[in-house]
Amino acid sequence: PGWETLHGWETWSGAVVYEAAVDLAPGTVIDLGEVHEIARVYADGTYIGTRLWAPYAFRLPQGAKVLRVEVANTPAGKMDGVSLPSGILGGPIP
Repeated sequence: PGWETLHGWETWSGAVVYEAAVDLAPGTVIDLGEVHEIARVYADGTYIGTRLWAPYAFRLPQGAKVLRVEVANTPAGKMDGVSLPSGILGGPIP
């Protein structure tokens, strides 16, 4: 689930970092699935790219071992006091 489902985060606005050790074949393309709203990806500390809308797909460089995804939502939920979908809702899919 998105971070808006966490107690105290219902209307939070900002960015969250997801990080994982990976062991993927060279040139693997990952698709983050459903993301709200902006995703920025790093592999082993090297910037890979930013996506503002689907598809949230990124090609990883050869030998990538650490994947870092920064997801930022908009300030709309906080400004309007409503809970909006936020974060990665589809999960990384190699």
